[in-house]
Amino acid sequence: MKIKLPQLLILPILSLSAVAPATLEAREYIHSCEYKDRQTELTSLACNVYFESRGESRAGQLAIALVTMNRVSSPRYPKSISGVVYQPYQFSWHTDGLSDRVTDLASWNNSIHIASYVLGINDKDYPYVDITDGSLFYHSTSVSPDWASSDNVIVRIDSHLFYKVDLKK
Repeated sequence: MKIKLPQLLILPILSLSAVAPATLEAREYIHSCEYKDRQTELTSLACNVYFESRGESRAGQLAIALVTMNRVSSPRYPKSISGVVYQPYQFSWHTDGLSDRVTDLASWNNSIHIASYVLGINDKDYPYVDITDGSLFYHSTSVSPDWASSDNVIVRIDSHLFYKVDLKK
């Protein structure tokens, strides 16, 4: 089933432009990703895409969403998107000390779009190719985690390396 969200999620955000300037200034963020219990599966996935890859290409953002979904399908991880996204110490945006509030409307809308697409791909009318080839792990090329090895990189997309297994160095 393809999820259609533009009116549901974007109209309330866009309606802020009609609010008095003082009220608009008081709103410092568009969406808060801080609390698991306040997220739907869609917003959990969108939060992960937003914070892990908002500066990446569409392919890079899609790859982050696909790794999240691959983890949901893996027996090693929780069985829900929110469970995977909010599992402790799995994604750097939870532990980087920065705010988990969405402030960039265009990037958020794009993250919602990517998440909606990924959640709709289970329908037979929306086939897709997993460009991560079933990867369960990834990291930014700016870091070198202990579990990562150049011997098992599946693919590099933008500034992320993707892996199926987490070989220890």
